[in-house]
This record gives sequence, C-alpha cells and structure tokens, in this order.
Amino acid sequence: MIDFLFKTDSKLNKRKIVFFILTLFCMGVIFYFSSKSANVSTEESHRVGKFVGYVLEYDFQNWTEDAQEIYAARLDEPIRKVAHFTEFFLLGIALTGFLYDAKRSKKQKVLIPLIVGVLYAVSDELHQLIVGAGRACQVTDVLIDSGGVFMGIMLACLNIYIVRKAFAN
Repeated sequence: MIDFLFKTDSKLNKRKIVFFILTLFCMGVIFYFSSKSANVSTEESHRVGKFVGYVLEYDFQNWTEDAQEIYAARLDEPIRKVAHFTEFFLLGIALTGFLYDAKRSKKQKVLIPLIVGVLYAVSDELHQLIVGAGRACQVTDVLIDSGGVFMGIMLACLNIYIVRKAFAN
C-alpha cells in the first residue's frame, strides 16, 4: 500500500513522505490530547489561561490565587476551541501537502483532504466519548475542527499557487 501512496517521480515522492510524516504527527498529537481525562485537560487549559493572564494583565502575578483561577476559568472554553481549531488547521496543511496532486481538479484538491480531515474530526470526538472520564462528543467541536481543516487547506493551496506563480516566471 505504501508503494501505491508514494508512486510518483522522486521529487514529489520526497514531498509526500515528509507530509505523510507530518500528517501522522498531527493525528498523533490530536489523539494524545483527546486521550486525556477532563480533569487533566482542564488543568492544562487553566495553565494556558494563567499564562495569558501574565502576558495581558498588569500585575497578574500579584493577584490572589483565587482571582487568577477565576480568570483562567473564564478563558477555559475559548482556549479549548482555539486549540481544536489550531490542531486541525495544522492537520489541514499537512493533509494538503500529502494528498496534493497537480493533475486533480481544483475541487478535488480541496475536497479530498477536507473529507479525510472531517472524518478524522468525527473519529476524534468519538474517541473522546470512548475515553470517558468527563470527556464529551460534541458536534460543535467537529464543526470547529472542520473549519480548521478547511482553513489549513486554503492556506496550503494559496501557498502552492503563489510558489507556482513565482517559479513560473
């Protein structure tokens, strides 16, 4: 099967191998974060929330621990959603690099990695449901993940277009 996936000229073959590895890495990172319990995930989100507080809020380090925790808790949901979007944004870029074929139509260049990314988003939410321990399967997360994949694909395709135009002259 690997021969089928990478069967092309050597220059494209190297690109496909690199992006295949990046795709697997992105999927692995997503799987790793989805495997964590709700308590661990919340602790990590709050740690990021406190970091944001230290960066954005004057004198945050002198706030009481309770005030810092309340601040971090208010940022919990946005941090989680941005994390979902970002993980899948990077996956969209990697999938595009791996699955891109200049011979395909513009529609196929977008749809093929989008379908793979959306299916992975659905499997990620199902994985969280199976993990349990306070984790949930949410349609809104699939939509956010899918939006991330789509935007990653769009950025990757724009980059390919710009590079091709630059080297065409």
